[in-house]
Amino acid sequence: MWGAAAALSVAFEVDTKVRAPVTLTFLFVCPGFALVRLLALPDIVAQLSLAIALSLALDVLIPSILLYAGAWSPSAALYTLVGLTAAVGASDLAFKLRRLRAH
Repeated sequence: MWGAAAALSVAFEVDTKVRAPVTLTFLFVCPGFALVRLLALPDIVAQLSLAIALSLALDVLIPSILLYAGAWSPSAALYTLVGLTAAVGASDLAFKLRRLRAH
């Protein structure tokens, strides 16, 4: 939901007072948290710490790849991160549903 809110706030050029907190919250937490959930760590503090670190790494990596590919755009970088986060979240959900059906 944070990804959709961030993408829509950028796409519709919502006022900066709303867009900045929503987008920054997404960028700082969500991409990494989607990946960290796959590790199934029991400690929430460890999950959050790794999620923030991984999110910041992805926030640098994705725009860098776009820059070197000649396709630099801040909104494209955000939409790529939203898509990556959604894809990882959907695969995690599908995996968990498959495990529930197996039991």
